[in-house]
Amino acid sequence: MRVWAETHMVGDRTKRTPILSVLRIAALLLADSVLAFLALELPWNDALFQMSPSLVAVNVCIVGLFVLTAFFLGQRTGLLVGVVVLVAGGFGIAQHFVVEFKGASILPSDLMALGTAAAVSGGYEYQLSDGILAGMAAVGLGWASASFLAPVRLRPAHARRTMRALPIAVNLLAAGACVATGLYTFEHVDFVADLGLTNNYFSSKDIYKVQGFAASFAHLASTMGVDPPEGYSLQGAEDLEGSYSDTYQRARGESEGRLAAEEQFEQVRPSFVVIMNESFTDLSIFDGLGVGYAGPEQFMSIPDALMMGNITPSNYGGGTCNSEFQFLTGFSSAYLGAAVFPYTAFDLSGMPSLARQLSDMGYETTAMHPNLATNWNRDVALADLGFDEFLSIEDFAADAQTFHAGISDAETYAKVIEVLQESESPQFIFDITMQNHGGYEMGNIPAGSLPDTQYPGLDDATRSQVNEFIACIDESDRAFSDFLDELRNMDRPIVVVMFGDHQPGFTRTLNDTFYAGEAGLDHDARAYITPYCIWANYDVEGCDQVSERKDMGIHALGSAMLDLAGAPLTSLQQAAVVGNADVQGLNALGYKGTDGVWHELDYADAPQVVNDYEWMQYLEMIDRPRG
Repeated sequence: MRVWAETHMVGDRTKRTPILSVLRIAALLLADSVLAFLALELPWNDALFQMSPSLVAVNVCIVGLFVLTAFFLGQRTGLLVGVVVLVAGGFGIAQHFVVEFKGASILPSDLMALGTAAAVSGGYEYQLSDGILAGMAAVGLGWASASFLAPVRLRPAHARRTMRALPIAVNLLAAGACVATGLYTFEHVDFVADLGLTNNYFSSKDIYKVQGFAASFAHLASTMGVDPPEGYSLQGAEDLEGSYSDTYQRARGESEGRLAAEEQFEQVRPSFVVIMNESFTDLSIFDGLGVGYAGPEQFMSIPDALMMGNITPSNYGGGTCNSEFQFLTGFSSAYLGAAVFPYTAFDLSGMPSLARQLSDMGYETTAMHPNLATNWNRDVALADLGFDEFLSIEDFAADAQTFHAGISDAETYAKVIEVLQESESPQFIFDITMQNHGGYEMGNIPAGSLPDTQYPGLDDATRSQVNEFIACIDESDRAFSDFLDELRNMDRPIVVVMFGDHQPGFTRTLNDTFYAGEAGLDHDARAYITPYCIWANYDVEGCDQVSERKDMGIHALGSAMLDLAGAPLTSLQQAAVVGNADVQGLNALGYKGTDGVWHELDYADAPQVVNDYEWMQYLEMIDRPRG
């Protein structure tokens, strides 16, 4: 590719003007950056022209860094710049079909599973769209623009010979500087605080439309890394696991009750039904809302639970998928951060999980959620975590009962019963409900079900939200009680776990209102508490079943379920059970000790398990090969 130098006449001589050449090349590089951005967005983003100018600039800058790097790598010619535009167009077309077929976006974790994507891609019908044609046109224009790029040749007047182009090494050094700039920015820029992006990728398609592909993809990619703990070693982590397993065996595994439960488990193989109930929360922890509110009364008064108490999610007002991930894997967000969403950031294939563990024991595994399968990338994430089947909104009847935000809890419980009745094999069913999802100003609660309570210190807007939310919790409470009654009459052993994924978004207002003047981690942590119960419809050996109360981190709840039922535990699960003796709450804020006080994770007098569990989690999540 060659470009004619800018010239002007000096007397009868032609003089090159390199400044104009540099400006022209800068303009061409900017044009290619914009065209690459358009090639990436036009094939799929029908909201492109509603994107804010600031986010357009962020996306163009990200793409432009690739363009500039390619320019220098190609020795200041347009060949590799054209390749960048072409690759951008390819990603745009691929995104179009992913959006069309899945209703989702391409995520960084998807690049780790290209083989699987290729294997299933043949089952779809591919057609050109106006957006794809527009994207292809942008690619063509980008190539045309790139064809005018050539090195700026500097030749002073009266020079007897043309200066040679800058050495290859200098161009490579410039390309390296571009890469270093990109890596530094990627590492040090806060995509949320500095660039205005969101952490909520509940519907990745919609978020990508607003933020742009390049910015959204780069943001998610920035969350993928997990650094090893300070001083970490593989052997050290394995030794820790062995130590905690030994402690578990001495303190629990060799006890008469646990041995009896193990023998019973092998004989009866109970099914496990886990209900992660959307926003299910006991608002009575906020000083009874100033009116003596007692919370979900039927749930709180279950007389024959194996265990009850509070768990400590790391997310507030949203981030359901992180509560799922912690329960299913036993990995705590305390060591990942609340802003990291493994369902969209990590390759979960082969990762340890309850679904995979129980499947290996001969259990049939089913997850269900009465909403879009692509929300939080669940259609991919849950399969990667080992579930045999995932039932989404399409698997519920069109006339299924709804309440507030969607399909009612009662309808999901009916679906659970249906799955149980379809097979006599032991089942692991994970039910992610939808009914109580925000917001709480919908005004759609049936007549007679909406309280009209006045709460001291709350404004009318918050009071309205609280009343609508309590109506939802009352309905959840009734439906769960009816569900347990139905299971009591089923002639097969079933263990049920029910817990709330996070608090609704208005509870910080309650916290600040009813505990005005209180400060510190204990105050903040109150907004990160939800109730749980573990219940069984049969007499479980080794357990009095008198609703013993014990608080724990959400990561330890699955381990407690298996432990009480007499099921085999992994080393990490044994460590979670042992650790609960010293740590009664663990999340991204910190931990709660046996004194009931919350501390930050780096607290000098933290129980040893706080640091040890991070090592063991890194071992199982990152360092151990996946089979």
